[in-house]
Amino acid sequence: MDAARQLCRNPHCRLKLKQPEANPRSAFCSRGCHASFYRKRCMACEQAMKRRSENQLLCGRRKCRTEMDALRRHGMLGRYVAEAASGTSIKPGISPLPLDSARSLVPGTPKAPLKTSIKSGIKTALKPDRPWLQVAGPKLTGVGLRLATVGAPIEADRKAKAAAPAGAAVPKGKAALLLTPDWTGRPVYVVHFSSHKDRSSAEKEAKRLAGELGRPGRAVQVDLGEKGVWYRVVIGEFATVEEARAYRADLEARKMPGLGFVYEMRAR
Repeated sequence: MDAARQLCRNPHCRLKLKQPEANPRSAFCSRGCHASFYRKRCMACEQAMKRRSENQLLCGRRKCRTEMDALRRHGMLGRYVAEAASGTSIKPGISPLPLDSARSLVPGTPKAPLKTSIKSGIKTALKPDRPWLQVAGPKLTGVGLRLATVGAPIEADRKAKAAAPAGAAVPKGKAALLLTPDWTGRPVYVVHFSSHKDRSSAEKEAKRLAGELGRPGRAVQVDLGEKGVWYRVVIGEFATVEEARAYRADLEARKMPGLGFVYEMRAR
């Protein structure tokens, strides 16, 4: 017996068959291997072809149509095609292949578009018995979970949380809070420029910017939770958020590099 008929003909499988097959079109270990093998091959000549519809099985040559009719008459299409024609299936849930004389196993079967991995259609809301299930990434709760389920970006939300203390919201028109033990005076508004892991480099940068801009500059310590302790370089001591934003807009017009956001600095 030919070794090719003792092994699955699918080149990606090649498992040993439960019993040798005399018909090469039945020499597959499963319906899946059979369908994969003929997915891009003509069912008659077994040459490579490009499908134009889901139920196309022949390459279109007249010789292949004649050969297909002969294979069907003599019962040589293989057991998987025979099961498809009879409407049975080897495994539950696997639909039989259609096949008429030209393209499909069942006469009058309309053309079906090629299947893709992209699922189209309108996405509907969840049903009460089918809640969201998170399968990867850090666990999301509260606002982060709600934003993720509607497809909104949550990176901006994470940055805002890192800048503000836990549980604090930033009202529209106001600046985010910057709590630091390095400030003991009344609350003031500052313009943030850069952040450093060590105090010395932050103080050096603050001194340089203060001399260049003619405004008070300092390096202040902030605790960002999981990200650790950082030292932010801030400029100015503005009484109102409007003054701070006007000053920042002026710097932005002058194309000042490293320009950050406006914060309300308070003692921690």
